[in-house]
Amino acid sequence: MDDQTLTPSGWHDAARRRDAGHDAMQHLVWRVLQDGVGDVTDGYVLRDVVAEFPIYVSGGPKRILAFADIARIWYHENGNCRLDLFEIKPRIDTIGGILRQCETLQAMTRGTPRVTQIICVWKSDPKLAMLQDLAQGRFLIMALSKPEVLS
Repeated sequence: MDDQTLTPSGWHDAARRRDAGHDAMQHLVWRVLQDGVGDVTDGYVLRDVVAEFPIYVSGGPKRILAFADIARIWYHENGNCRLDLFEIKPRIDTIGGILRQCETLQAMTRGTPRVTQIICVWKSDPKLAMLQDLAQGRFLIMALSKPEVLS
């Protein structure tokens, strides 16, 4: 079954292969970002932080193409919206895989104003410097200190 025809159970099964480290890091980042709800930046108010944010096909029938691990949703008083989409990577297995995933998500959100992608990794990941080099500034990289409880 391809991503175009996934059922709710199919989306569950596709995510089931994640390890517990992904869930723990996603929860940690989500909790930290929640503290910013209500903040104002450049006239945009942070309204919500959502885990497993769906990315839909534009036009035609609503169909989910993918999910962002976390989304920060900002609204401006003029009605504009801004999205920060976070990709959680507790372990960098393949830098090319991460970059291809982010490029694909960027292509899916083209035409959506003000979308920023942020890759979250641990500062201690041995491939962090390579990711920073190869990303060439196309995506923001948030390097986090791993809490003792997750070590």
